[in-house]
Amino acid sequence: MKGENLLRSWKEIAAYLGCDRRTCFRWEKKLSLPVHRIEGSAKGSVFAYKEELDQWILERSKANGAHPGKAPEIHAARRKRWLSTRTALILFHLAVVVGLGLGFFFIGRKSYPTRPHNFKIDGSVLTILDGKGRELWTFDTGLKNLVEDAAYRTHFQVKRRDALDRPLFPQLLIEDINVDGRAEVLFSTQTADEFHEGDLFCFNDHGRELWRFKAGRELKFGNKVYSPDFRITSVSAENLVGDRELEVLVICFHRPDWLCQAVLLSSHGEVLGEYWNSGQLNDYAFADLNQDGREEILLSGLNNEYGRGCLAVFDPRSFQGSSPQTSSQFRCIDLKAGTEKFYMLIPRTDADRGLNSVDAVEALDVLANRQISVRASLSGLYYLFNFALELQYVNPSHKFEQLYREALRAGRVKSTLNQDYLDRLGRDVLYWDGTRWTDHPSMSNKW
Repeated sequence: MKGENLLRSWKEIAAYLGCDRRTCFRWEKKLSLPVHRIEGSAKGSVFAYKEELDQWILERSKANGAHPGKAPEIHAARRKRWLSTRTALILFHLAVVVGLGLGFFFIGRKSYPTRPHNFKIDGSVLTILDGKGRELWTFDTGLKNLVEDAAYRTHFQVKRRDALDRPLFPQLLIEDINVDGRAEVLFSTQTADEFHEGDLFCFNDHGRELWRFKAGRELKFGNKVYSPDFRITSVSAENLVGDRELEVLVICFHRPDWLCQAVLLSSHGEVLGEYWNSGQLNDYAFADLNQDGREEILLSGLNNEYGRGCLAVFDPRSFQGSSPQTSSQFRCIDLKAGTEKFYMLIPRTDADRGLNSVDAVEALDVLANRQISVRASLSGLYYLFNFALELQYVNPSHKFEQLYREALRAGRVKSTLNQDYLDRLGRDVLYWDGTRWTDHPSMSNKW
């Protein structure tokens, strides 16, 4: 089957042909190398089938034999491939002999799997366990106030919800992020007082540190300089830029102020992009909104300048800058304008304005019917958008109905809670069009 012969990137195609990627580019352009692309994106990911490449090499070789000098590099690549294959076979047979010898040497001794599967925290020490609970390796953070095992347990591996339906994010993750068949461990330091933390470590399956990321840095917003005291609230891994390896999305929050940093890292710890929001980011999701074969990053939370919940959408290949702000107090002159595709604000209601709080977007979900649901933290209202970020409707919750009745009894509202009321709320959703706020669905930056 062709699926068994699939080569999924220029790197794999070049390795199969025994040449570099530039040569592959030239052969595709001048000699019709049989590669395929995802429909709708000329610069998208490529793939090829080994049997088609073999047939192409055979045809080019015949053509070269009939017309000497027409494509001599094909023969060189094929010869290089043959020599590489022959060398690989020799090494393979040698490895088999050595392996059998070692097998007989260690016969009778038990061998255990070394794939990380679980963990435990004891004091300042992280211990990684295999699938049967056996210790693989340990790492001493040196932090006397590292949070206990139970705290990490609620923030392990996957995003989940607490009893109040609020999102709980992974802060310790075991995942094969570089797709080498071996699981890495992503571990963020979390302390009881939420200070002196903010380190993200990546270990291989034997406990060797591969890379480390430090959250936050000192920045000046308006006339105030904010310290580099940042904590990591979320670590997630997703295939976002189109290669085989996973990217790591890290969300970091300043203590004790309102700055929030979202960083996209490669599987090797390289910073691919970072975005700064003037307010906490409470949730994230991934979805292919424009149907180009790649998922976008959706971030939701709060914008402190406007006191409103926010929703932002990004192409992961362009993840830079800062949130749109009009007051200098919430802008940093060292940060460029954001590259977000959409940035939206949800409205406050007359029922919650009397409360001494702000109404952030607390939860974000991508639904099976290609809709996006955002839930306000204070009012409990649900806002439903389609994948073009056009509001479909506002849905009241039991929480909001109770809040409204209490506000009505207290004399804080005089309106009537009906469909017209909800429609007016929907018209108060604001979009940043790149230069100003508008109530018309608009993009900040085009696709």
